[in-house]
Amino acid sequence: MKKIIGSLLLLSVMATAFSQQPTTPVKDKQYYLDKSQSKKTTAWILLGAGTAAAIGGAIGFSDNFDLSGSSTADAYGFLFVGGVVADLASIPFFISAAHYKKLAADITIGNQNIYLLKQNSIAISKIPALIIKIHFR
Repeated sequence: MKKIIGSLLLLSVMATAFSQQPTTPVKDKQYYLDKSQSKKTTAWILLGAGTAAAIGGAIGFSDNFDLSGSSTADAYGFLFVGGVVADLASIPFFISAAHYKKLAADITIGNQNIYLLKQNSIAISKIPALIIKIHFR
């Protein structure tokens, strides 16, 4: 019984060890350009809405400011702070959009020359290729 369990255990380990790994989809230039555009759109929306909220909150707070502790002034103060936070939150989205745009520029599809030996001469042929630029720092 121990030999059967041991051999089944060994067989299950070997079966998973030689299984095919799931493939990841190839991300091309258009994928990174779309991702960059969506990040940039999100960043501009956050920046515009945040700036409008901050300006509205500042104007409302200055008009309703008094030392009696008005709840209207508190609401405008929170609106101002929320606008500033939204403005600051747009910065990582702009940085991420620039990063994805740079990745899209580094991945292109072009033609690559290959050299073939044909009856004592070299023939040049072009084939489509995925060109990836790698930057070392």
